[in-house]
Amino acid sequence: MTIFEQEALQSLADSYIEQFKDAIKNKPIKRKSVANPEGFEAVANASGRLADSPRVEMTENSMDVYVLAYIDDLVYGKAPGGKVEKLEIEKWLEAKGLNYSASAIVRNLKDIGSSIFLEHQGANSGLLDDINIDSKLEEVKRKLITNKITEIKYANSIN
Repeated sequence: MTIFEQEALQSLADSYIEQFKDAIKNKPIKRKSVANPEGFEAVANASGRLADSPRVEMTENSMDVYVLAYIDDLVYGKAPGGKVEKLEIEKWLEAKGLNYSASAIVRNLKDIGSSIFLEHQGANSGLLDDINIDSKLEEVKRKLITNKITEIKYANSIN
């Protein structure tokens, strides 16, 4: 992959990451709880770790964007019965500025699942649905095609 191609693909990744960060920090997710069965909305961001986590890896044949694994818990919710780390809940409570029992939250997550899971029952919460890189993808395609045409013309003019 040429440097030009890497830069074009990096701009595509940057566009995705920018929109990802915005969704994590600002987009409310519909939820419900036992205490609030009619539902409520809240943004996903607590500590900022998830929003700051995206990284890009490029190889000759691919470009991958990686984020922290708990993104699945925000998109699909955390189903009951799964492993829950008390230390992570304590960090989350601290980041949110909440004074609740981490043990009680761990017990609730294990018994009934997260508020996102209760609302969506494992279906997509829509957190990342507004991310749209289509126009950026078209721009990158145009740049790459134009660059290839220029390379071909240049190569032909030398011969």
